[in-house]
Amino acid sequence: MYIFVMIMTFLLGTILMSFLGMLVYRMPVIMEWRETTGPHPTDIFSRSRCEYCGRVIPFIFIIPLFGYFFCRGRCYYCKDKVSLVYPFMELLGGIIFVGFFAWLGLSGIVSATLVIVLIFIAWMDFNETWIPLVVTLPLFWVGLCFSYYQSDANARVMGAALGFFVSYLSMAVISYFKKKDVVAGGDIALITCAGAWLGIDIMPEFLILVAVIFIIHAIPYRIKGEMYVPMGPAICLGFVVCIVQQLIS
Repeated sequence: MYIFVMIMTFLLGTILMSFLGMLVYRMPVIMEWRETTGPHPTDIFSRSRCEYCGRVIPFIFIIPLFGYFFCRGRCYYCKDKVSLVYPFMELLGGIIFVGFFAWLGLSGIVSATLVIVLIFIAWMDFNETWIPLVVTLPLFWVGLCFSYYQSDANARVMGAALGFFVSYLSMAVISYFKKKDVVAGGDIALITCAGAWLGIDIMPEFLILVAVIFIIHAIPYRIKGEMYVPMGPAICLGFVVCIVQQLIS
């Protein structure tokens, strides 16, 4: 019975990550953030199509994780390669769900789901340099009202306020000295979400951790001469580290 439950938990993680991976691909088009040409789905309910030839992908080839191996990593019709990112992320989703469930039991599904949502946000920002408000807004309210990691409502409110003001003021100061607008609303919203979930006590540590991760993350971009660096991955990684720390303590 235990093995069956773990298998079902793994499959649940792969399905959730597969769905979010689909959103990474479709949301920028659906919300008209990115203009595209060709056979790109315009909603989340339409059948998946090959991004190269536009043919509808048979159901058996979109089964999370296993579909990649059934089609041998290529489109069934045009034989173009399917990115390894998708099965890797689906596998990661399954491992995260199993890991948290084995560690914390049924309550671990809450943390596993939050971690996978944060991976989705980091993935979206890395690909599109965009963190959608349609994701961060409900994430903020859920954290503010029902955070699993901070039982004190006042601490959650103060944590969100601290995250908002510190992130906004730091970006405003940098914008002033650089004479260039670097205020990123999506990053500010995500840091505010973290404050709502974590509470004010851990926010100083979270902010320092995010700053260090971001500096390291930005080095390859700076070497290439690129000025804009997506901050979402650093925020999400810092968020996940603090979640695990809270669970351990």
